[in-house]
Amino acid sequence: MRVTVTRRGGLAGIGLRGSADTTQFAGSEEALLAHRGASSNTPPHPDAFHYEVAYDEGVIALDEGAVSGPLRALVDAALKDGDIV
Repeated sequence: MRVTVTRRGGLAGIGLRGSADTTQFAGSEEALLAHRGASSNTPPHPDAFHYEVAYDEGVIALDEGAVSGPLRALVDAALKDGDIV
């Protein structure tokens, strides 16, 4: 599955967008889909990154703390050669 990741926030507040394929990262698709419909009750840190991951079925919004393990590898790969938005 091809995903497009948009990262916003951080100290500079500069947005970055890139894409990657989940087939290159074992477990990333399952980790991503596990976040469907989830919401965070914890207010995000003001300088933390916020991620939007768009895929075939919609968009998932994630706080920086939710991006770990196989999902971290996918997000990092997508943003490696990303474009400023």
